[in-house]
Amino acid sequence: MHDRPPLLPAVNLGPNPVSPFNVAVNRLNFRNGNSAGDGGAIYTSAYDMSMTVTGTTFTANTAQGSGGAIDGDYSEPGRMTATRDTFTRNTAGGNGGAIYNATPRQRAAASTTSGTPR
Repeated sequence: MHDRPPLLPAVNLGPNPVSPFNVAVNRLNFRNGNSAGDGGAIYTSAYDMSMTVTGTTFTANTAQGSGGAIDGDYSEPGRMTATRDTFTRNTAGGNGGAIYNATPRQRAAASTTSGTPR
């Protein structure tokens, strides 16, 4: 048995009908996601949504807009926290080659970014 996280394309979260809304993304691989808009792997747009991404790998995801790997359009008091994640070769036509967050409530701890334009 392999202890390898599943490989996923892209996820779109929001808008949500219930508040608050919490999402946890743990130990997954997002590879070769592609968005004609924002968020090549994950796009979120929700009022009072919080998302925690932990131990997840984002490789070669592309967004024509912002957030090559993750685009988070969080309304206050929402937030995004990224911990121990790896971002490699993610690109965006707009802002945030790896992560774009439209609000100031974003935290990253011990995450690695390589080959991703900032």
